[in-house]
Amino acid sequence: MSIVETILALETIDELSAFLESRNGDEVRAELLARFDQLIEYSDADQWAAAVRVCEALAIIGWDDREPVDAISHFNGDCWETRFVTAQNEYRFQLARWSKRKAGWTIWNPEFRPSPDFPDRPAIDWQQNAGKEYPIVDRDSLPSQRNYRRQMPIVMGVSCGRSDAARSVVSLRKELAEHLRATMTPEAYGDAIEKFYFTLHRPDSAEEAHS
Repeated sequence: MSIVETILALETIDELSAFLESRNGDEVRAELLARFDQLIEYSDADQWAAAVRVCEALAIIGWDDREPVDAISHFNGDCWETRFVTAQNEYRFQLARWSKRKAGWTIWNPEFRPSPDFPDRPAIDWQQNAGKEYPIVDRDSLPSQRNYRRQMPIVMGVSCGRSDAARSVVSLRKELAEHLRATMTPEAYGDAIEKFYFTLHRPDSAEEAHS
């Protein structure tokens, strides 16, 4: 049985950690990274589940000189999404939306986000994958990485028009978010807070709305 097959059968992070501690770290890491490279463009729910477990293992033993990512599933209010996320909350590799059918889960309209580890792989937007069929897999859920790194918890939206003042608000939001990501230390929060959402508003005046 391969290392990846073994870790897929383990149920808890403690079991995973104990198994990894008993093996040669460099050999395990090489096998995990090789498997991860096969899963960055996962095509079904079983492959996504394998990617989650591989990322959990690499979070324990380290990614060596590769850019670490977490494998996260999230319900966005309309559908489930799965993505690989960096410590700076940047998306890498495949970002997939999922539809629940009677027979199980299936991907629809996935995107591909570039990574510095694969400079020859360009971005692919969802329109290039529109209409493609993906396998339907019967699973209870789409797992999410359990030992993920805490992100900067402040999530800012913007509600404004298209005026120059509105564009300034958008620019301010981007600048503030970058500053917070660089200076805040999410590991200090523990499990007390996950996300704090708020929205920046800049109502356009009547003159701006009709210009």
